[in-house]
Amino acid sequence: MNKKILIVFAAISLSVTALAQVQTLQWRIEDMHCDHCAHKVMTALNQAPGVSDVDINIERRVATLKYDESITCPDSIKTWLNGTRYVPTAYNANDVILREKSYRIDDMHCGNCARRISSALEQNKAVDSLDFDLEKHVVYVRYDANQTSRDNIQETLNGLGFTPVTYYTQDYVAYAYYNIPENAATASTIEEAMDIEGVADANVNSKRKALAVTYVTNDITPDQLLEALKKRGIDATVPPPHECKEEQKAQ
Repeated sequence: MNKKILIVFAAISLSVTALAQVQTLQWRIEDMHCDHCAHKVMTALNQAPGVSDVDINIERRVATLKYDESITCPDSIKTWLNGTRYVPTAYNANDVILREKSYRIDDMHCGNCARRISSALEQNKAVDSLDFDLEKHVVYVRYDANQTSRDNIQETLNGLGFTPVTYYTQDYVAYAYYNIPENAATASTIEEAMDIEGVADANVNSKRKALAVTYVTNDITPDQLLEALKKRGIDATVPPPHECKEEQKAQ
């Protein structure tokens, strides 16, 4: 047989062998709740010999990693989490992983707004339940994180013409809502807003030409927030008191 063909066959054989040795492992780690937890888990797993490509999904509490089975095995990898509160268990893509997310939606003003949101989100079979507090402009969503995500839910709300941001119950957290020019209703405005000290979340809606912000009052005041946005070239203005056209239509 031609020597070049033999070399090619040998290279293919080596590649197949290498691929066969690399396995993918997924674990549920229920006590992994935040970025700090994820960093601890990732640091521990990356120290295990033979482990590579560690990926963390905090929303699902799932760690996905690749390992070389000629070097290590799942039981050996698991020992690198011994002594921590992060206990790995088997992950199943069919598991129901219920999560809750609360959104502050300043442009949700009335029962008709809530009905529109309900109608849209209830089409998503992964949404388990909804609750509304119109006085606080808050919607509470419980959903199966194995079938959808908070980002997908937010995209649905944005598509309806709303501007949701993360809602917190703490007294030191506040919310701001602005009108912005059409050319500012972009992802770069979100990035600029998130770069301001004290801002916990930000979102824009291109349909409504609105910017919504969650911020920490211990770090920044409403006036300072507006000034910081303008310094970043975002011509944000506080809108006049809302007159609910949705409610008028419903009547």
